[in-house]
Amino acid sequence: MVRHSAVLKAITMLVANCIITVLLILTIFRWQTQRIVSESKEKILLEINESTRQLDTAITTTEITLSKEINNGFMRITRGIEKIDVVYSDLLKEEKKKRVDVLLSDKTVSQRIEDARSYIKKGKYTEAHDLLRSVVDEQPENQEAKFLFVYCLFNKNRMNIENYSGILAELSFLEKNGFHNQEIDEMKQYITTELNALSNTREIE
Repeated sequence: MVRHSAVLKAITMLVANCIITVLLILTIFRWQTQRIVSESKEKILLEINESTRQLDTAITTTEITLSKEINNGFMRITRGIEKIDVVYSDLLKEEKKKRVDVLLSDKTVSQRIEDARSYIKKGKYTEAHDLLRSVVDEQPENQEAKFLFVYCLFNKNRMNIENYSGILAELSFLEKNGFHNQEIDEMKQYITTELNALSNTREIE
């Protein structure tokens, strides 16, 4: 009986020691786990903080770079607009000058044509012809001036047959461009009559 009691006591002590050992192991494991988890949390937090810091730095750097680029872009645009304004202003000045020159030229041309008409009325065809030459050279599309120029060339020496060919060509050009009057018909008729008479005279000879 005493022996059984001793064995039971020994078994009880062994079981108790095993339980204590297991509890101790579990406690140590739990502590280690908590320490590892705590260290992992701290490491993760440090990594997150570092990543956040790097991201903030990158964002700040990007904002500064973008701000500089935007400012530079605005400056380039402003300089471009200023250059355009200068060019446009110069073009306006040039266009205004051209318009003034054209107006002055037209006024001068009109005055010269009127002066030529005054010479024609007085029978001064040579003076009118010389005056109209500058108008025709300056404004070759001016049909009125061209007609008066040819008219004076014809009338200052109607018998100069060397001018007939050129006069007829100019009159034909004027008519093709819609310019026609009685004087043109009279000049053409006169030249045709003279050329026919000259041709008949040569045939008789």
